[in-house]
Amino acid sequence: MTQRKKILIGVGVALLLALALGFTTQASAMSYGGAADALRAAGATVQDNGTGTSAFLRGADHRLTVNGESVDVFEYATTFSAGLDAGRIGADGTTISGGFGPFGGQAAIVDFIAPPHWFAQGRVIVLYVGRSTTLVALLTKVFGAQFAGQP
Repeated sequence: MTQRKKILIGVGVALLLALALGFTTQASAMSYGGAADALRAAGATVQDNGTGTSAFLRGADHRLTVNGESVDVFEYATTFSAGLDAGRIGADGTTISGGFGPFGGQAAIVDFIAPPHWFAQGRVIVLYVGRSTTLVALLTKVFGAQFAGQP
């Protein structure tokens, strides 16, 4: 076997392994169903309220009631697309750009009725708008620290 064929086979095997790892990572990343299950496992009462109609994020908007409070869970096909959308949300949690990075384009400032709290994990972005410190603590336990919003 020539050196060139060995290199091509090695590159092909490496590519297949990378694709398999990427598929496995996407399949095991937190989804909407996984988010609801994780909240229940943490002791929360969770009720599915169907789909929402958010115009500012690109993920599928699922509405939940968690311990009596409204929570939006945006689900994405990949962790990459969830990360891109999360990157559009300003640190204050109210400014959302239309695009990404220096090509962000127009930005919208959302006037929420209470402080927004944004979390991200796997293929989901979670938004809670409210003042319940107990719920913020629960969401932090399940999804990690907020990436944007009010303290």
